[in-house]
Amino acid sequence: MKIEIVGDKKLNKKLKQLGKNLGPSGRRKAFGIATTLLANYLKLLYDKELNSSKIKNKVFTEISSEHGKVYTDQIHAIFLEYGTKAHDIFPKRKKALSWYIGPKPKPQGYMGDKKYWAVAKHVRHPGTKGKYFFARTLKDNKEKILIIFKKGMMEDV
Repeated sequence: MKIEIVGDKKLNKKLKQLGKNLGPSGRRKAFGIATTLLANYLKLLYDKELNSSKIKNKVFTEISSEHGKVYTDQIHAIFLEYGTKAHDIFPKRKKALSWYIGPKPKPQGYMGDKKYWAVAKHVRHPGTKGKYFFARTLKDNKEKILIIFKKGMMEDV
């Protein structure tokens, strides 16, 4: 049996101690409740802090008597979590990049006035700071997770 929350050694130690005292069904139930709690909290963070919250619909959980896992299959989640360094952006299919700079919100499918569009052969992006959604989710719910496992131990006995 391996109970581990990546990045938090103290919580891992406490969970290992609690997990030894729980049977498989108790662990599965505790993992199920804890991962659901974390997934819902993560979805709320994404929804609250991002203009486009497509990623919140791509948060998944995996549960067994040995582990609980919260994850996403979206590659840009890595960049949201850890940020990016400064980098150059070049066009892949066309000869230039273009983006809308006109009044917001842009009408759907609007291609109108040329004065509302910027065009460049390449762009130097300054990078982005990491938002640490997964790390904050774990940090904010650490005590609740321990309570879930402690309650599971009380019910299992």
